[in-house]
Amino acid sequence: MIAVVVIAAVTIVIAAVASAHASQERRKGSLEQLSAWLHGLVEGNAVTGTLDGVKVRLAYESRGSGTAEESWTYVEAPLPPAYPLTLHVEAHRMFDRGKIERGEMVDIVVGDPPFDDRFRVEGAPEAVIRRLLTPSVRGHLLSYDRVEVATVGGQLRLAVRGWLEDVEAARGAIVCAVTLSRAVRVATQAVDEAVPLTSTSDPYRAVADDGARRAARAARAAEVAHVDGLRRERAARTGAFLMVGVALVIVIAIAGTCQGG
Repeated sequence: MIAVVVIAAVTIVIAAVASAHASQERRKGSLEQLSAWLHGLVEGNAVTGTLDGVKVRLAYESRGSGTAEESWTYVEAPLPPAYPLTLHVEAHRMFDRGKIERGEMVDIVVGDPPFDDRFRVEGAPEAVIRRLLTPSVRGHLLSYDRVEVATVGGQLRLAVRGWLEDVEAARGAIVCAVTLSRAVRVATQAVDEAVPLTSTSDPYRAVADDGARRAARAARAAEVAHVDGLRRERAARTGAFLMVGVALVIVIAIAGTCQGG
């Protein structure tokens, strides 16, 4: 009986090692093919290159540790400078509704029920984001079991749970990230141009006045600052709650030790 258990355990370990090796080889092959497609370079578990004039990076990474470890594929493309934008698309969570109602969180409803029901779109400027989240982009995001979009350190990051070892799936994620990155400038300019120019009241020579557009730009920048501020405040509260929880655990542990003594 013991021999059977040992053999079974060894078989499981061998199968796990073989599976991990096969997965590693698939990722290696995918990165090499993506490198050729992007005219780029493979570095470890990542590939960098250029698509449609946009630098892009795809990396196979992990979150968490131990039993909580998860595999994720990250695709990053740079955001154009001088176009204020903050965007965070994630699956709705249990307490989102209350936070939104209290004004602690923003959720842009784009008018696509399947998308709106599944995702929280926290970002600004709202007018720009509505143009970024086209039906094509929304459909692509809905195709994943779990996906996130975020603006981080001047980059637009698309994160997909699991390693996209299939080359076509990886290409799809890269195209989506690059599409969003390239669309920021165009969307912002379109929103800007939707604000009509005014003219001076000079009776001899009317001169175009872009004061309304400058005011609209300032309002959009303020909108971005507001959303970023809300996120920082929530992060600070979460950190404070964690510290209180740790302190309570320590106090309970000390009390238990004293009573035991």
